[in-house]
Amino acid sequence: MFQFMLVLLGAVCADSPSEESQLTRLARERDSIHSGELRLELEFKSCGPYAPLAGATWKPHYWFRSDRSAFRYDLWKSVDQNGGGTTESRFAFDGEVYRVIDVVGNPRHATREFVGMKPEAVTELFDPRVIGLQLESFLALHNSTLEDVVRIAANAETFRAEQTAEGLVETYGHKGGATYRYVFDRRGLPVRFEAINPKLATEIRYVAEIGYGSDDSERMVFPQRIDFQRFEAGTLVTHEIWNIALTKVNEPIDLALCTWKSLEPVEGTPLVRDNDNSKLAGVWNGVRYEPENPRFPQMNMELNLGKDGGGPPWVMMALAGILLAAMVAVLMRRIAVGRHT
Repeated sequence: MFQFMLVLLGAVCADSPSEESQLTRLARERDSIHSGELRLELEFKSCGPYAPLAGATWKPHYWFRSDRSAFRYDLWKSVDQNGGGTTESRFAFDGEVYRVIDVVGNPRHATREFVGMKPEAVTELFDPRVIGLQLESFLALHNSTLEDVVRIAANAETFRAEQTAEGLVETYGHKGGATYRYVFDRRGLPVRFEAINPKLATEIRYVAEIGYGSDDSERMVFPQRIDFQRFEAGTLVTHEIWNIALTKVNEPIDLALCTWKSLEPVEGTPLVRDNDNSKLAGVWNGVRYEPENPRFPQMNMELNLGKDGGGPPWVMMALAGILLAAMVAVLMRRIAVGRHT
C-alpha cells in the first residue's frame, strides 16, 4: 500500500497531468480491493505467438488476496499453448504451505507441496485489480501491476483530457513514443482503451472494448466483458474475448479451500515436497496423504512432473532393476537349455 501511494503521489503531483486524472482515481479505488473471488472465461479467437490456441477456451477461477498471502487458482484449458488436449490445474497457498496439482484427475502426475519456499514451474498468477485498466493479452497479464497503471499517468510527458461525443477522453504521451488513450463513460468507467507505439521497428497497437452490467448500485463496478485485440504493422495477431465475474469483493478467503482435501487429488496420487523429486512423501488414500500404502507400491508408479520425459531416480532405478532381472532370467534359461543339449 505504501509503495502504491508513493507512485500515486507522483502521478498527482506531476507537471502533466496537473490534477489527478480519472485513470489514477480508478487505480486508487481498485487499490481498496484486498481480496475477492474472480471467474473468467477466455476465448482465444487468434493468438499469433501461440497459434495452437486459436479457438481455445480457458476458464480461470481465482480466490485471491491482493498481497498473495493466501490464494487458490484453478485453471481449466480446452487446449494449452503447445496444442495439447484438455487439462486442469490447481494451485493454492494458505499462508504457510503451497500445494500444486499440475494435472487434475491423473494419479500418474505427482502432486507437489512446498513449505518455506516458493514452487517452481507453476501457473503464473496475476493481479485481478488491473483488469480493464492495464490492457494486455491474458497470457501476459501476470506482468502487470496496479503501480504500472499509475505510471501511465505519472510518467507521461504530455496529457490531454477532453469531453467528446464518445465521453471523457484522456490521452497520455510518453517519451519512448507510446501513446495511451482511455475513453470513459458517464460513470467514469473506461469503455475503450488504445495504446500505440509507431516508433518501434514494427508498429504495435492495442485496442480493447470494455463492457459492464447495467446495475449502477454496486459500490465498485467491475468489467464484465473485454474484447482485446493486438495488431502488428496493421495486422491483427491476437484477439481475445474475456467474460468476467467478480463475485466477491473484500470477503475473507476460506483457507479450507487451500487444503488437499478441497483440492481433491485422485486416490493413489503420489506427493513430492520442496522440489525433491527423488523422494516419495506420501500417497493420497482418498482422505489424506499417508507415507506408505501397500495398494500403491512405488515400483508401479510413473511419477511425472511435466518437466521432462522421465521420472525421478527411484523410478529409473526400479525400471533398471526390472530390466536386469529379466536379462538374468533369460541368461539362466539359456544356460539350463545348453546343459540338456
